[in-house]
Amino acid sequence: MARRCIVNVSVEGMINGASNCRPYVTVGLKRLRESLKQWPDVRVESWVDVWPAGSPTEAEMPRAFKVYAMEHAAKDRDVLLWVDSSMWFIKDPAPVFEWIEERGFYGLDWNHPIGDKLSDEAVERCESSRLEVGLTNLVLGGFWGVDMRTEVGRQVMAYMGRKARDGSFAGTNGRDEGPLSLAVRRMGIEPDVIPGLVAPHNGGGNRAVALFCGL
Repeated sequence: MARRCIVNVSVEGMINGASNCRPYVTVGLKRLRESLKQWPDVRVESWVDVWPAGSPTEAEMPRAFKVYAMEHAAKDRDVLLWVDSSMWFIKDPAPVFEWIEERGFYGLDWNHPIGDKLSDEAVERCESSRLEVGLTNLVLGGFWGVDMRTEVGRQVMAYMGRKARDGSFAGTNGRDEGPLSLAVRRMGIEPDVIPGLVAPHNGGGNRAVALFCGL
């Protein structure tokens, strides 16, 4: 049986270096954990006010901590789902994990090109072009998952690991979303579409098992 895990990092001041964002991440993580109490078998691996081992800080390399946390969780878990602190579950998360296990990856297509979020330097570091990023839809960085038992999952994590370490995240408004979106396009992965298994809190849809909003 697959060993499933939700992954989260919540550190004071992590959002754009703002010192007043502690309520955002701590309240969000508390809400996320509360929402999962109906499904106690779902493991949550989280870091609170500390970065994952080896990870640069948010100021040093924006959003790289997500990849380091996922890599750490992969040491004893098979199926990993990154969930931002702005997210919470309204239904059993099993359908999301089942999607990951069937396809190797879960991501949410934002139906908007990633190109306007990438600096020229980031495009170059991602071995891409303005044409490619203009044709690549944004895949939400706040809710994505991999099955490390699959080739697809391992390839996505390997690519994200390289991009988190070579500076690519720094030149992207979406930080991790540029490399993630390009990986999905290049590998021919078909992501979920909004509103899908994830949806805005005020525009849900019947399929949604998780919602997101700003706090």
